[in-house]
Amino acid sequence: MDYKSWNFRGISFFKEEIISEDENIDNEYPSIKNFKQNGIYTSEVRNNLCNYLERCPAIISTSYERLNVYTSEAISSLTYFTDGDFIFTNLLQKYMYYDDFVLPQRWYELIKIRNYINDDFDLDYEKISTGEIDVFKNFEISFDELSIVRKVILK
Repeated sequence: MDYKSWNFRGISFFKEEIISEDENIDNEYPSIKNFKQNGIYTSEVRNNLCNYLERCPAIISTSYERLNVYTSEAISSLTYFTDGDFIFTNLLQKYMYYDDFVLPQRWYELIKIRNYINDDFDLDYEKISTGEIDVFKNFEISFDELSIVRKVILK
């Protein structure tokens, strides 16, 4: 799937980030090559998107060695963030600063409707950490379904 057809409410990893001998990685994760497209965003839009992603709260952080696809640098930190609708990692957040990286079109449309402003919200970390609600199932559901993250946003 490419950025236009990506219809899941999250991206965990791009296959090029995974440091593994397992050949099944190619089928398990999307390729970042399908999320590279020059000339899609103006510099103003890209700046707005970078700011938007930077203001999203973290869900969980851990250590996990991956490669930054743009720099080929190994990093051993993994943080998942959310805007309440989509889940993404710290590397995706960094990739947004590169001129050719684009977000999934359906997610970008949601961000644009919000005028690049994400409302402040708090997450119920107890429900997340105990597994009462598995927010990572967001990776398996489409934009046609309600985001699971919405179930852990404190009112």
